[in-house]
Amino acid sequence: MSPREQFEAALDAAPEDTTLRNAFADFLEEQGDDVLAHAQRWMAERRKWPVCILRQRDGSAVGWFWMSAGARFAIPNAYTLPEDIYRELRREALNPTRREAEAALTRTLATLPVSTEKAR
Repeated sequence: MSPREQFEAALDAAPEDTTLRNAFADFLEEQGDDVLAHAQRWMAERRKWPVCILRQRDGSAVGWFWMSAGARFAIPNAYTLPEDIYRELRREALNPTRREAEAALTRTLATLPVSTEKAR
């Protein structure tokens, strides 16, 4: 397993691990992937990660979600995104894997002006 795959597997097991996310971001920067590194740091600094809500009978995940901070019911803060970021991401809010959910957020963050995104 490559170092990148090891980081991804560790995040699959513990998406809330901000120390791991920052180490992964360092690794990604060393590899020249500044866009994904930025997204990993954004999630770590804000303690955000997608939530797995849908599971098969065997316990395997089938649905990873990002949710809006503007939801009308109680959602743990870690799973919510600022409303304007969620609005941009909405079409990709449900994904079959954590990696795909985070890739969708990465694409969304890359489209935001830096001043807007840093305010979050």
